[in-house]
Amino acid sequence: MTLITEDTLWAPEEIGVRYDKIAKVPAVLSLGENLHFGYWDDPAAVGDIADAMTRLSSVVFGKLDVGPGHRVLDVGCGVGGPAVRLAKTTGAEVVGITVSQEQVRKASELAEAEGVAHLARFQLADAMNLPFQEGEFDAAFALESIMHMDRVGVLSRVARVLRPGGQLALTDEVLLAPIPADRAEDEDILVRYMRSNLIRSLATVEGYPALLVEAGFVDGEVLDVSANVITLTFQTLWQRAQENARKILSDMGSQQRDVDEELQVWQRLAEIPEFGYLVVSARRP
Repeated sequence: MTLITEDTLWAPEEIGVRYDKIAKVPAVLSLGENLHFGYWDDPAAVGDIADAMTRLSSVVFGKLDVGPGHRVLDVGCGVGGPAVRLAKTTGAEVVGITVSQEQVRKASELAEAEGVAHLARFQLADAMNLPFQEGEFDAAFALESIMHMDRVGVLSRVARVLRPGGQLALTDEVLLAPIPADRAEDEDILVRYMRSNLIRSLATVEGYPALLVEAGFVDGEVLDVSANVITLTFQTLWQRAQENARKILSDMGSQQRDVDEELQVWQRLAEIPEFGYLVVSARRP
């Protein structure tokens, strides 16, 4: 076990403060209403990152069979883009939760602006203490949120609020292989990234099926989409941040030193082959 795979505990309040602070990122960097990685069908074709982020949520939603009359839980809803999009395209009711009050505000405003406030609603709630009844939802999804928590713990809680047969789809950041000892600087980059983003640990690909079973799920599918996600996400974010450096400093109140350090980490993460990304699906038996 390394600093990358061992647990670092973060309080919900710390995570909420972090996401309150970065709630402006989608607007500042022109990412649409998204706060997650992008997905490129052809990694050789760059394209717009906002479109790639929408494409990633579409890949995840493709694992869910939902429509009018279904209730879906969004675990870690960000600023609401994916939940609103799912509600608009399927007619399903989506309940998004987050520990960031600012995200609740922005997501609720988006649902109102898009005319789906009757279908997509957002509330302040901790995924480790879900305020819902057993079997209340037909499906759940989580875009880059469970990495902040004990994975088995949060997924077992999600399983509880799903009906029997209820579907789960999520994305997660993982370690594809151990980083060689002679590349200690790459391990340091990953540790810095995890600490700045309050990531509890990186899971491993080989450990994921057992993790799903322990949390109470069956029919787990673990899809490695690293080649479609990692390099272009960080390269494009780095470029977008470079172009908007002055706006980041003024609109977000960030310090130059912090921005420079974050950009350095993004630049290196695009080149670390052991850093990976999964799309995972399963169902409650």
